[in-house]
Amino acid sequence: MKTVLCHVGLAKCGSTILQNAWARSTNYSLDKCEGLVKGIKEIVISNPNHLNDLKQTLERADLNTDVFENTPGQYGVVSNEAITSHSYPSVFNHDDLSKRSLESFAAVLAPYVDRVLLIIRNPLALLVSSYCQDVKEGASHSFEAFMSTRRPDMLANLDLASMVRTFSKIDAKITVLPVEMLAGTEGIFWAEYERRLRLPKPNVDLLLSNPLAANSTRRETIPLHRQINAILSELERVVALHEWPEGETLREALSCSRVWSVRRALSVVDEDQLTRLASMLGVPERQACTTFEFDRDFIDVLRENFISPLECSELFPYKDVLTSYKTSLAGGVAEII
Repeated sequence: MKTVLCHVGLAKCGSTILQNAWARSTNYSLDKCEGLVKGIKEIVISNPNHLNDLKQTLERADLNTDVFENTPGQYGVVSNEAITSHSYPSVFNHDDLSKRSLESFAAVLAPYVDRVLLIIRNPLALLVSSYCQDVKEGASHSFEAFMSTRRPDMLANLDLASMVRTFSKIDAKITVLPVEMLAGTEGIFWAEYERRLRLPKPNVDLLLSNPLAANSTRRETIPLHRQINAILSELERVVALHEWPEGETLREALSCSRVWSVRRALSVVDEDQLTRLASMLGVPERQACTTFEFDRDFIDVLRENFISPLECSELFPYKDVLTSYKTSLAGGVAEII
């Protein structure tokens, strides 16, 4: 069986960049295993009160695991950040469901995977990036509202202790790398990738300058993006109030514009276009950054579940990066737009 590397996230930690590199290389074969991930999450959601029987349910389910065996490249890569990124309805216990989801993925992956790769970043910066992604996907709420509604999800998605503990149970080597290394010096990142995973790097350039390929966020566009999303959402509500024959088509068109078209356009606008758009909508062209202070309980949970596992030098031998994470949490403040 070929070596199979499983990249499990975290979300907003360079997943798109890495996936593009693996996909375009000739020495790797990438599969995002979207059907498998969706199937497992549907099983978890549909059995919230019978989670102890989840293993048996998974064994009975017709989950497609061909991806682990049919890899044309020299090395197989299974990559999906949704393995460690969860968003469950508020009626459920997020912490319990997230841990059971991880256990389910680990159980399915165990027979096939040799290595598990986990990319992380400063947790407070990750939260801001997750919020920006929400806006890019159509949201118009503030960061404060995002943290209020998504707090359980975000804490679960940053529970490194559970992730490391769960994947340590399968016979696979766990490697944790900081995305800051990739953003800073690409060569150092790939040197660590090769040294710690004992695998060659993808034989392509990453094209980090391509905003679409990297799913990078232009933070200066977020206030404008938020305003456009709010307008389109209101128009969707207006259309929904009227029983027009073409009503469903109109709602779908507005939704598509809010979720995709605006995102694509604002990723490539130049400075002059951005200025004109901001002027049209009355959005200040250059908004001053504001700060958001996280409550101490939230910070304490991050220290316990995110920082503590990284104290193990064998798992995370990057003292300077760890110190920067600790300093950020000690301040307890994130800069937002």
